[in-house]
Amino acid sequence: MSKLRVFSASYNSHKFCVNCIDSVASQSVLPYEHFFIDDASTDDTVQWLQRHYQRMQNNAAEKYKLTIIPNNVRKWKLLNLYEYVIKCDPEDVVCVLDGDDWLADSSVLKKVSDLYADPDVQYVYTNWKYSHNGQPGISKQIPDAHPEIPSWNPYKDSWVTSALSTFRVKQFLDIPFDNFLRWDHKWFTMGCDQAYVLPILHQIYRETGSYDSVKFIDEPLYVYQFTENPNKPRDDNDGGMRMDAHNSVTFIKQRGYLK
Repeated sequence: MSKLRVFSASYNSHKFCVNCIDSVASQSVLPYEHFFIDDASTDDTVQWLQRHYQRMQNNAAEKYKLTIIPNNVRKWKLLNLYEYVIKCDPEDVVCVLDGDDWLADSSVLKKVSDLYADPDVQYVYTNWKYSHNGQPGISKQIPDAHPEIPSWNPYKDSWVTSALSTFRVKQFLDIPFDNFLRWDHKWFTMGCDQAYVLPILHQIYRETGSYDSVKFIDEPLYVYQFTENPNKPRDDNDGGMRMDAHNSVTFIKQRGYLK
């Protein structure tokens, strides 16, 4: 039987990780595990988490695994995710929740797990909303293909499959390793979502000729913390980080899927 897992990674997220972990703990359907990586933060995130959430786990009526891992060196999101997923069972489902974001209400994981009750479903995503004003995000249904319109292409068309991002582990494991590496053969530090989501969607369409196994929940079930975290690129003042994000996404889409 497949297990539902939540993966989070963050850097200097002391101000935000409370909402993240509490939102998972309050789900009506609890995951098998919430795996939270502190990616070599320079603040006291990991010490605070270990103190506070061990007490939370001890007092919880229902148990699930809350695993908190402190990195000694910063690996960034994609490498952390890769090292976690390769240890999971191929039929497991991983839900990617950034450590400074949170689930919008207690029904999110139930809605996701209900869709994965169908063994043919391989990827599920939802819409999201901004934390500071509640404005809905950009996620939408993949356009239906018909004879007059070429099929939607994840590498050539607009990015519509954003957060919450969830996938069957076997789809991630099928991604050829080079897709995770940028132009200098190092792991992507920005554009990490596109580096694994676009290959998964490409593989699904290549194998089945449709996106029927991809499901979209048109509700803002993911809260995107947007304005307060200086460790994410937000505007032109971010300089190198913003440019790295732009260059990474452009490179991924122009390069396409590597077999």
